[in-house]
Amino acid sequence: MTVKLRNTDNKVIYEADVATLGEALEDAVKKGVSLKGVSLKGAKLRDVNLKGADLEGANFEKAKLQNVSLEGANLKKIDCLGTNFQSVNAKNADFSRVDFSLSRIQMSDFQGANFTGTELSSVKIENSNFEKVDFADTTLSYSISLGSSQTSRAKFNEVKFDADTSRILKTSGANVKNPIIDGVKQPTGIVASLKKALGR
Repeated sequence: MTVKLRNTDNKVIYEADVATLGEALEDAVKKGVSLKGVSLKGAKLRDVNLKGADLEGANFEKAKLQNVSLEGANLKKIDCLGTNFQSVNAKNADFSRVDFSLSRIQMSDFQGANFTGTELSSVKIENSNFEKVDFADTTLSYSISLGSSQTSRAKFNEVKFDADTSRILKTSGANVKNPIIDGVKQPTGIVASLKKALGR
């Protein structure tokens, strides 16, 4: 059977004689085909290897990714509103300028990933690894939940906090610099000054 991969304009960007969408994606990646702007809205991807894939601007809205490798992939400006990441390997992937609103991240590894300029509003994050992740110019809304996630040595540079996200400041090993709390930059950037600013 032929599986066609279409972009967000509904144009076919790749097709392969395979049985599943996941196999078509893997085949494209193996052949070095760019998957920029590919539409995966509502897709269910399981046990798929997309290591190093170029998925910039792809649509993952409401997709479900389970045991998927996105290691080193280019995921800049993807649409992942309401996306479910479960057991995803996204080490060193580039998620810059991505809106993760309403998404759920479980048991996934984002070590060394780039989260510059991302939106993390109403996101539930559980048992996931964010070591050495760069969260520069990121927005963390009051409704973010980090569960038992590891954020050791993550770089929270000029992150936009809501006052109600004070619990993020208690994260062990997090490197918080120049946070912006309710629109006001805190020049010292240390946890103690944040707590003071929040009246804790």
